[in-house]
Amino acid sequence: ERDNWYIKQQWTWAIFGRDRDGENFGGDVFESYAGPRRIYGNYLAQGLKSTMHFEELEYGKQLSQNLDLWLFGNMIYRFEKNDEFDRTDWLFNIGLRTSLHPGYQDF
Repeated sequence: ERDNWYIKQQWTWAIFGRDRDGENFGGDVFESYAGPRRIYGNYLAQGLKSTMHFEELEYGKQLSQNLDLWLFGNMIYRFEKNDEFDRTDWLFNIGLRTSLHPGYQDF
C-alpha cells in the first residue's frame, strides 16, 4: 500500500471431483451424506475429475480515511476443465467499498 493505493493478487489451482451420473461423490453440500457412493475406498478427486484455475487481480485507492471508503476495480479469470466440458469465465468489477464498523478500541 502506497499513498492510499493498493494492489492485490490471488491465484488458486485445484484438482477436484464433481458428482457424476446422479451419484453422490460429495460435490454438492446440499445432497444427503447418508447414501454416499461408497462407505470405504474413497479417494481425492473421485467422480468427474476436474481441474480449476482461478486468478484475481484488484487495484484500488482510498478516497476517504474517515469513512474508510475505497474505490476499486478487479478482474477475475476462472477456468475449469474435465472430460465433459471446458469453461472459461472473465469477470470485471468496479465498485465502492466501506467498513461501517468504526474500529475504535477503548483499552
